[in-house]
Amino acid sequence: IEGIHVFMNNPIGELQIKNNSTEEILNITLINSLGQTVKIWNSNFNIRTISLPLSAATGVYIVQINTKKATLANKILIK
Repeated sequence: IEGIHVFMNNPIGELQIKNNSTEEILNITLINSLGQTVKIWNSNFNIRTISLPLSAATGVYIVQINTKKATLANKILIK
């Protein structure tokens, strides 16, 4: 989905998502490298910048973003 950017702000421990698209985000899921769901957020995401506090073990995770039209998956690194 063009216009949705995902990144981990490790110094402050926040997952940050910038939504510059017209898509409405329904939920966000954090998945570990074993394919296990670690966390699900089901809030109102009708804002441009989403900051989600996150404390998880160091490693590579997949952030799955579900919108009304599509699903987006991005890799992030938690340090």
